[in-house]
Amino acid sequence: IPQCKFILDNTNQPYAQILASSSLEVLMTQFWNNFSIEQKLEIRNYILNYMAVRAQNCEEFVINSLCKLVCRITKLGWFDGQEHRDIISEVNNFLEGSADHHFVGLKLLRSLVDEMNLPNANRTLTIHRKTAVSFRDHTLFNTFQISITTLKRVKDNDIAGMSPQISKKLMTEALHLATNCLC
Repeated sequence: IPQCKFILDNTNQPYAQILASSSLEVLMTQFWNNFSIEQKLEIRNYILNYMAVRAQNCEEFVINSLCKLVCRITKLGWFDGQEHRDIISEVNNFLEGSADHHFVGLKLLRSLVDEMNLPNANRTLTIHRKTAVSFRDHTLFNTFQISITTLKRVKDNDIAGMSPQISKKLMTEALHLATNCLC
């Protein structure tokens, strides 16, 4: 894990970033029970901060991989503590920022909905269902509301730093998010 963090901190090469991100995802998934609750949160917060600082400079496939990592940690830790279930409040920090940060926030939410819908090979189906139902009951509606609010904000041109190209990207991502929530 320290080596993966070192790579992320010290390179702008997208393939090195995706190697570190996917390696962290494999490590976190396979050795989940070997980490303390604090270590899990520290890694998740590290990735969230990394995306907040470097979102504009990362390729989209790197952002997708980082989002998947954060969402995997959130899903696996859903019942470990309230901090994991408060992901919406952390994503709201992205949604209040620039258009690029808003895009990353929508990607995070879309990835979270996707992740919660897919069973994990390392977990039983019962645990997967408990997590998915809890997510549905406590977070899914708020996520859907965020997608609709984003569509309204894009229509009203109410997001800082929004160009026509970013406007299209935000609308597309918000529509995908709304569709995933309804599925």
